[in-house]
Amino acid sequence: MEPRVEWDESRWPVVRCRIEGEHHRDMAGEGLDPLARLLQGRRPFALLWDLRELSPPGPWAVRALGELRRRHARALGTILRAEAHVVSNRALLGMVAMISWFQRAPMPERSFLDPAAAERWLTARIDADATLASIAHGAAESWT
Repeated sequence: MEPRVEWDESRWPVVRCRIEGEHHRDMAGEGLDPLARLLQGRRPFALLWDLRELSPPGPWAVRALGELRRRHARALGTILRAEAHVVSNRALLGMVAMISWFQRAPMPERSFLDPAAAERWLTARIDADATLASIAHGAAESWT
């Protein structure tokens, strides 16, 4: 199957990235460009990685994602508020766990078998952040 990366912002603030097919080096570069753009923005979002149709990538893909995370470290946890991975097999689950273990992210991240459960979890994270921000803003106003 030809590799494909699709980005969907229609359910903002939950952004979906669906990756399918045989993984190759070009996907780690061009395929992640939209994520780099989002991380340079000012609007907080949560990211759902739909990896159910992806063949297990090589170690170079893990390095490319790690490099992207290092390059945008300041945005992780502030702009990117949470990350969910939807997987369909143990090989991909292992890859995701390895990335998470080697490159601890400052935002919550979790893996799921069900995309609807992943989206609910991400929405709850974003809603919790918005509630906390609202409370903090209200408390700051009460001191003025």
